[in-house]
Amino acid sequence: MQQVAMFVTLLTYLAQLQAPLNFFGSFYTQVQNNLVDAERMLALKPLVQDRDGAIDLNTCAGRVEFTHVDFAYDERRPALQDVSFTVEPGTSTAIVGESGSGKSTILKLLFRFYDVAAGSVRFDGVDARDMTIASLRSHLGVVPQDTILFNDTLLYNLLYARPQATMEEVYAACRAASIHDRIMSFPDGYETKVGERGLRLSGGEKQRVSYTIVYYYLDSY
Repeated sequence: MQQVAMFVTLLTYLAQLQAPLNFFGSFYTQVQNNLVDAERMLALKPLVQDRDGAIDLNTCAGRVEFTHVDFAYDERRPALQDVSFTVEPGTSTAIVGESGSGKSTILKLLFRFYDVAAGSVRFDGVDARDMTIASLRSHLGVVPQDTILFNDTLLYNLLYARPQATMEEVYAACRAASIHDRIMSFPDGYETKVGERGLRLSGGEKQRVSYTIVYYYLDSY
């Protein structure tokens, strides 16, 4: 009877040790894999780098020019060919086309994720390749189709980009995004809870709140 009790006790101890030992084993494997991935990541080099003598874009009126732009991810299949257009400051421009026509590629060239193969992309008359990447991107903002907000008040989300902003500045930014009057029509105004991922707001309302956040971000530079 004593041998049976010892055997059961031994099995119990082994069962209690199994989970921690499995954890340490899997954790060690995960660390090794992460170290390998980190080494590969550090070995990567950016496709686009600042050229010698690149200038900082301290101010930007907002004029964008694509002049005879050619670009291809693969030389055998051009993505853009001889594309030219101008976006004037304060105007809206829609780029439409079928899948694979180069709409996303144009945005990537705006942010200088890639450089053009031919032609030029200019901001206020200055070639994007002649300015530093950091200063260029500081003047660009993106509002995605599906906007995600924090599960808090509208005011909390609006102050995300500039916590020190005054209420007058918040109102001015929201008026610029055409959302101020809509917010004031809510029972709780700027203290309205937006819900998880902003689900209590409509898609358009979430995007306009995001416009305001982007406006703050760009205006802070």
